[in-house]
Amino acid sequence: HELRTPLAEMGAVRDGFDGVAAAAPLAALRASLAAMTRTVDGLIALARYEAGLETPAIEPVELRGLLATLLRARDADIAARGLVLDLEGPGELWVSTDAALLERILANLLGNAIDHAPVGSRIALRAAQDDAGAVTITCSNAAPALDAKDVNQFGERYFHPAGATVDRRHVGLGLALSQAIATQLGLVLGFELGDGTLRARLTGLRAI
Repeated sequence: HELRTPLAEMGAVRDGFDGVAAAAPLAALRASLAAMTRTVDGLIALARYEAGLETPAIEPVELRGLLATLLRARDADIAARGLVLDLEGPGELWVSTDAALLERILANLLGNAIDHAPVGSRIALRAAQDDAGAVTITCSNAAPALDAKDVNQFGERYFHPAGATVDRRHVGLGLALSQAIATQLGLVLGFELGDGTLRARLTGLRAI
């Protein structure tokens, strides 16, 4: 179904090209192709991670800089939705992990928060180290439309909360992929909902 819908849309617009009037059908075609590509890429990556075919490349990673880079990449979306982003934690925090895989997890979590948090609300992104050197990354955002049942299904493939608006950027694989990557890295990715706030928490990192 996730592939048939974009293909059906492409079939519907292929006969509609007529000079200047082709702009709208072409835009729809591009969006459908992008959605299908994200689905295929996500499925391939998820299968590889779950099969243990990807080997993490462990290296020093500076968390504050990584989080700031991810935020800058979404500046336009943050501004368009009137969101306020709080980046909390020490000015510099180094951990030992696979930078590319960690970035993929965090990009998914941050992307979900930016795209689904209520317009004009606040998102808190926090990296903290305890006295034993354990590092936890938390992403929190208002989620008034979610309930506990929804959160329990996070990580299931193609899951969309009941009543959620269809968004081509989210095909229901991001959290499943993030869970699989976290497992590969020896990390734990969990979600909790309280007082209308969703908190995604990544634990298991160690400071260096």
